[in-house]
Amino acid sequence: MYGTGIERVGHDGKPELVDVPAPGRDQLLIRVDAVGLCFSDVKLIRLGGADEIEISTRRPDGSLRPFVPIWIVAVGDALYVRSYRGRRGSWFHHALQRHEGRIRTGALQRDVIFEEPDDADDRAIDEAYRTKYGRSGGGYVDAMVSPNARAATLRLVPR
Repeated sequence: MYGTGIERVGHDGKPELVDVPAPGRDQLLIRVDAVGLCFSDVKLIRLGGADEIEISTRRPDGSLRPFVPIWIVAVGDALYVRSYRGRRGSWFHHALQRHEGRIRTGALQRDVIFEEPDDADDRAIDEAYRTKYGRSGGGYVDAMVSPNARAATLRLVPR
């Protein structure tokens, strides 16, 4: 099945409700409650509707910890998250234990690997935070571009 792109879904950028015809005699109607987020469609997160995502880290036994809200930015084709509490932040500490987790925005979820990037462009990531979240107030953004938060930058890699 192929779509026409997220930009063309719904009407005026909003989902549309449509009548679903009853299935025929040799047909089957299937309800889909959730789908995985394809990283080739990262534009779902970038479209502005997802200023904030939820992130979960895996415990040593593989189960997921509770999701927590977090800001996310894109620089080039990569997605980055930071802990405003720096490396001592609880979710960040847990992310470093297994380097595996899940992100969620609305009904869309995707398993990810948390990677500490040696090649990250800190200035570009800082600018992405300022641009995307500047309206949230200087104090919040200043914390996200501080040396403390910069030291707790992770790149999200699809699994």
